[in-house]
Amino acid sequence: MNNKSIPPIYENFTQLNNGEIPQFDYIKIYHSFLKLKANELILFSLLYQECEADAVYKKGLNYLYKRTNTTKHTVLRCLSVLIDRNLITKKQGTNRNPSEYHINYQVLQQYIDQ
Repeated sequence: MNNKSIPPIYENFTQLNNGEIPQFDYIKIYHSFLKLKANELILFSLLYQECEADAVYKKGLNYLYKRTNTTKHTVLRCLSVLIDRNLITKKQGTNRNPSEYHINYQVLQQYIDQ
């Protein structure tokens, strides 16, 4: 692979992986028209990715704080902000079942239209 075709973010991986771009999970974040702080935006983007096509997120908090590389407290605070801004809705879980989160697409569309 020619180094000119490798995006700058991957330049440091070329020596580790024989010049190939590594395969790993990623979250797409284009820009924040939602005016969220960094961790809130990362968490919202992760939930958005997990909830495509009106799906429900119900993997639990452990997955979220490991995936966002933050603490449980930070994830709970960010979820609270997203719920307060009506970007997501929460259905409280039981002892054995985690809470469910839904993306509020109507509110998201309002942000996009502004």
